[in-house]
Amino acid sequence: MIQLKQFCPGRLAALGAGVAMVLMLAGCAGQANRPPAGATFTAADMYVTPPDLQPGILVTDHYYYYPAWGVYYNTSRSQFSYLQGGAWVLGPIPPGMPINLIMASPSVKMNFRDSPTNHHAETLLKYPANWKPPTPN
Repeated sequence: MIQLKQFCPGRLAALGAGVAMVLMLAGCAGQANRPPAGATFTAADMYVTPPDLQPGILVTDHYYYYPAWGVYYNTSRSQFSYLQGGAWVLGPIPPGMPINLIMASPSVKMNFRDSPTNHHAETLLKYPANWKPPTPN
């Protein structure tokens, strides 16, 4: 029979040394990509992998102007543009304006693709609040 006192101390020491070595190597592997302590870097030393960029979708704006209400509707973005208190507002529905009445009123398709703010003065002259589309002959 093997006595426990003679067998365990050597085996436990070897096991302890093996565990210590594994832990030490694991710690080194975790530190492999880290800079040494006290290292300094400049912006030129660093490289960041850019994120994967997906091609963007370019939205072309298409506007209709509703002269009776003085609002523009962007069909591409499903939003209205209108003046409120001297500032341009973009939103889903102008407050206090019933959407069904706006959409049922006469409208004009605009030929510009940028913001209505760039064309509003001209649009007001061409299409006053009482504007009606021409009747077919």
